[in-house]
Amino acid sequence: MRRRHSAKGVLIIPILLLMVGVDIAQISLAPWITWAGATPDFMLATTVVLALVFGPWAGGMWGIGTGTLADVLAAHHVGLLAFPLMIIGYIAGLAHHRVLESRIVIPAGIGAMATVGYLILQGGVAILLGYPVIWRSLFGETFWQRVIYTTVWTWIIFQGVIWLRSHQRREV
Repeated sequence: MRRRHSAKGVLIIPILLLMVGVDIAQISLAPWITWAGATPDFMLATTVVLALVFGPWAGGMWGIGTGTLADVLAAHHVGLLAFPLMIIGYIAGLAHHRVLESRIVIPAGIGAMATVGYLILQGGVAILLGYPVIWRSLFGETFWQRVIYTTVWTWIIFQGVIWLRSHQRREV
């Protein structure tokens, strides 16, 4: 009797490669594409998009996976990025069923709210881990630019993922 492979098992390698690619883009590419002093947060944008497309469980798992990898690569306490990304991924995924109603407003709105929530959660986790947090630096001069910039990247990545999913379904 032949074993059947599940589609979820086949997706593990591409998901891991995407996770590494997003973390490398965050480390190496994001500092070079600033806008008014703010840099995009590719890890947050990708977490929100995958949560919106695949649901809360996938968003939480992606958030904790990419956050843990970034924590390890950055050589600081594991959880500083992983925990806030997991929470934001889960909460953003709760809008999964409504995302197809509006492909513009919902991804942009969730992206903006997720950026604000992520900064608050990241500051709270940093305090719990014993890091000194200067709230003025998180919500300072470039706060709104960072929210807008990450929201725009969330929308762009969302449109790309939706296009890939519709293109993939047509070929099958």
